[in-house]
Amino acid sequence: MRRGREYVAWLRRRYPRAFSRKRRPPLVRRVYQILLADPDRPAWATDAVVQWALARWCRHPDYLRGVVAGKWRRLLDGTPVVRVEGSGRRAAAETLAVSSSADESHERCVAAHAARRAGSLAGSEPHKIPRGNA
Repeated sequence: MRRGREYVAWLRRRYPRAFSRKRRPPLVRRVYQILLADPDRPAWATDAVVQWALARWCRHPDYLRGVVAGKWRRLLDGTPVVRVEGSGRRAAAETLAVSSSADESHERCVAAHAARRAGSLAGSEPHKIPRGNA
């Protein structure tokens, strides 16, 4: 979603302490409602765009690692509010485990495909296509 990416870029400019690529701190709960109420929110940033952008931001492995580590949840201006505890940490750990498992599975598939391809091309003659009824 192109608009979602544009909105994330806008968030990084508007709220650099909350939407830093380097740190990705956990955000306060209900940040979605806070962003919807922002009077400076671009007109094209619909509810769906805001939701998509936040979902994408909060599912990033660096963000999830911060939640699992129990870092401080922060307001949009970067002010720490409360540490992540309990169910939030467990849910992030599960999401991170599933994500890394899927990444590992994908890497194994790519490697297997490359090995099959290398094996089938090594020392083989070009494939001959039959022409007509001979």
